[in-house]
Amino acid sequence: MRVRFLDFVIQHFEQRLGDKNYVELDELDKYADLLELMYTCISPAISDESDLVWALAVPVRPTIFYGTDAMYDLLRDPDTNQKKARILEKDKERHELKYDLIYSLILKHLYQIELPAGNSLVKSWLNEATRDEHLL
Repeated sequence: MRVRFLDFVIQHFEQRLGDKNYVELDELDKYADLLELMYTCISPAISDESDLVWALAVPVRPTIFYGTDAMYDLLRDPDTNQKKARILEKDKERHELKYDLIYSLILKHLYQIELPAGNSLVKSWLNEATRDEHLL
């Protein structure tokens, strides 16, 4: 059953995207169905979305363009829609861009050269209501 579902997803992506290799950020609203399918493919089938903190973001920029309600509820109050958390950069080490990560991604993509730079970028956020800092 899972194989048939994944075949459907691949065909749907191919039909919707045609010859496009990428989608611009300002076009994403036209492809909400694809983002939902992507989320469905990688999240556990029996999970409660209200408990799953998950989002897609632009690499190297703090731009979240799709996520679960639980993720957005971490960053904003669900009733008032006001921000209750913000991304922090407290110390110089976290404030500087992780150039080793960025350069390793460029080298891998363009020249197929692997560098052991790590593959994640850790951010923290501040809950404005409680003033607690948390790692993302």
